[in-house]
Amino acid sequence: MTQNRIDWSDPRISPTVYEDMVAVLISRLHPEAQRIDGSGGDGGRDVQLPLPTGLEIFELKSFTGRMTAPRRRQVERSLKKAAEHNPTAWHLVVPINPSPSEIKWFEKATEDYPFACDWLGLDWLDGHIANHAELPRYYIEGSSDEIVRVLVELNREQAYLAGGLPDAIDRDNCFDGTPQ
Repeated sequence: MTQNRIDWSDPRISPTVYEDMVAVLISRLHPEAQRIDGSGGDGGRDVQLPLPTGLEIFELKSFTGRMTAPRRRQVERSLKKAAEHNPTAWHLVVPINPSPSEIKWFEKATEDYPFACDWLGLDWLDGHIANHAELPRYYIEGSSDEIVRVLVELNREQAYLAGGLPDAIDRDNCFDGTPQ
């Protein structure tokens, strides 16, 4: 089965679905990764990776389009909170390949932090998701597969009943053990 490229702006990919799917992707890439439940605030950590060399933090943002001023402020707040955990690295995972002005903004926003910061964008996500095709099937396509299964079953039922009520009675009789 060929995998189509994910349309990250698809309405089925809510911020929650995006975070769940990308967190599992990161766990597949780094089995020691830990998802942080953000129900009480995640402290700037959607996923953390405790390594012997220190803590790496992944911030997952489902933004598509461009990195607008409000989005930039969100990222900057997340980075500031993440810095409180003294990480050795911080990764912004967002399905956007940065424009030149976004690269300049990101470099300026991260320059005063003593740890490595990088932007893992659309190409990074697409490349890794392509190697884990089960993730979009599970998180995005699962409900549409169920709808197709139900429609196929409905078509079968309609085909069985094409002969009307006598066909339905005959069909019912063949299941109760009486001869036809």
